[in-house]
Amino acid sequence: NNPRIQNETGIPNGRNTLQTTDESGNIKNYYLNNIHFHDGTEHVWVGKGKKQYDFEMHYVFNADDGDIYEFGVFLDTYYGAPFHPFFPETMEGYFPQGRQQFFQFGGSIPSLDYPDTEYFDLAQYAPLPTGSCGTYECAARAYYKGSIGVPPCTERVQWSVFEEPVYISQSQMKSLKRWFGQNFQRNQKRPLQPRNGRVVNYYGV
Repeated sequence: NNPRIQNETGIPNGRNTLQTTDESGNIKNYYLNNIHFHDGTEHVWVGKGKKQYDFEMHYVFNADDGDIYEFGVFLDTYYGAPFHPFFPETMEGYFPQGRQQFFQFGGSIPSLDYPDTEYFDLAQYAPLPTGSCGTYECAARAYYKGSIGVPPCTERVQWSVFEEPVYISQSQMKSLKRWFGQNFQRNQKRPLQPRNGRVVNYYGV
């Protein structure tokens, strides 16, 4: 299935929802729990020479039954890359959870751009790769059933890992690297894991 981000404006404070449809037509909703970053790559694309990116960003959605859906998005830069409006020029003081380097969503939903704002519409303002249709919905990605990346590595996760990265400016990348270097003693990532028989599917338009 091709999941779609929606926002349920009828729910108090809004809820960012990821909606999936299985082969039988059953619809399931996952609700945005957090967005966090890893210093380094937890996934690689064989077709891209197993390139390692500086950062991998994860969107974590939880369903009422305990299932999890995660988006994996690489961050990259290049000479002359434009400033990305999702991120500030400097990361100092950007993460509301301090050294935990992630945004926790629940109750009121803070804006990543304006932390004092209680409402954040991920469907309209998501830093996700875009495909030929102009949105993330047709962007190429791999999807598979796996686990969360931290202990106890629960095996209840549907992953969608985008093939193309999101580009940020060189100054934004330097700031993000500096922030991680100042606040963490080691890479905040899980080492690459073998497939262990998992089926990895590809979606692309």
